[in-house]
Amino acid sequence: MPENFYTTATDLERGMLKPEIKNTLLQRASELISSSEFIKEVEEDRKVLKEFVERYPFRDHPTLIDQLTPHSLYNPKHESFFYFFEFGLKHVGAIRLYNNRPWREARDKIDLFKQLLKLVVDDSKSIHEKIDDERWSQLKGWGGDKHIVKKLVFIYYPEEVLPTFKTEMLENHLNRLGLVERAESEAQRTFNSRLTDLTVGKKFQVYNEVLLSSVKEALTSNYKWDTPAIARLLDNFNPPPRPIITSDKKMISPLSKVPLLYEPVNELGVVLLFGMYHMDLGFPYIIKIQQTFPDMIALDDEGNYCRIEFEYRSSTFLEHKHDPNGCDYIVCWIDDLEEQSPIKDKIISLKEEIFEIAETEPEP
Repeated sequence: MPENFYTTATDLERGMLKPEIKNTLLQRASELISSSEFIKEVEEDRKVLKEFVERYPFRDHPTLIDQLTPHSLYNPKHESFFYFFEFGLKHVGAIRLYNNRPWREARDKIDLFKQLLKLVVDDSKSIHEKIDDERWSQLKGWGGDKHIVKKLVFIYYPEEVLPTFKTEMLENHLNRLGLVERAESEAQRTFNSRLTDLTVGKKFQVYNEVLLSSVKEALTSNYKWDTPAIARLLDNFNPPPRPIITSDKKMISPLSKVPLLYEPVNELGVVLLFGMYHMDLGFPYIIKIQQTFPDMIALDDEGNYCRIEFEYRSSTFLEHKHDPNGCDYIVCWIDDLEEQSPIKDKIISLKEEIFEIAETEPEP
C-alpha cells in the first residue's frame, strides 16, 4: 500500500484522509460555504429534489407507481415524469441525453418500467441490486454505465448516494482523495471481490460508501453537508478532466470502451464502428458492401436481408435525397432528426446503441 494514502492502518480501516488532503478539502469547503453562489446552487438542488419527490412520492407510496400511464410517464409536449426528471432536475447531477430514446423505451414498455421503478424504491434492496438488475438491459438507452438508473436511485435515496453517476468520475474522486485502497478493502469486505471485478452497481455502492463516510468524517463545520453539497464540493476540489480540443477548436470525446480512441467525425468512422459491432447490433452477417445506394446488405438475427445506408448525421440522408423505401436502416453516429420525421424508425444511432448516449456532466 502506498504510504501517501493514509497515515496508519487504523486510518485505512476508518477511511480517514491523510492530513494534508483533509486540510486542503476543509479549506475548499470553508471557501465554498462563504460563497453565496455555492449556497444558492445547493439550495436550488435541494428545492427541485424535494419538489420532484413530493410530486412523485413513490418511495413512501410505491402503489402510486401503478397509476402511471404512458402519457404521464412521458409526453414531450406536456408535463410528465421524465419531463421533470430531465429538465426539472437538470442541475442535480446533470445527465446529457442526445435524444429521447430512453424515455420512449420506458413508455413503450411501461409495465416493465413500473416493475423496475418499484425495485428502485424498495427499501429492502441494496443499492447494487437496484442498479444491476438484468431487466434494465431490456430498455435501450438504460444500460452501459447505468447513469439514468443511478440518478433514479439518487432521487429516492439522496442520503445514501451522491448525484455523481459516471463511474470514471467517482474513481477520479477516490484517486484525488487517496481512497483507492480503502475502496479496495470495502470491496473485499462487502463482496469478497476486487474492485476491477465488481459490477457497475457494486462499484457504485462501494464508491459512494467510501466517499461519503470519508468526506463526512473530515468535514467539521455546522453547514448541512448533504449529498448535493458534497458532490459540488468534490467537483470543485477535483474538477472533471476537460475534453480534448483539436487544432480547429472542435471538442472530441475519447471512447474508452472500444479500440477506436476518438469518436467518429465522418461517415467512414461510422462504417468502421458498425463493422466492429454489427453482431451486437443484431446483424450477424454482412453480405455485401457497395459504392451505390444502399451502402450495405446484411442479415438480421431472423435471417432477413436488410439494406443499410451509412451517414454521419441522420439528417444527411434527407440532404442526399435518398429514397427512404430503398433501405431498411440508416446507421449514423448522431441522430439529429426531429421526432416527427417519417424515417425516424429506420435510424440506428451508434452513439446511442453502443455507448448508451448518457453522460454525466458536472454543472459549470
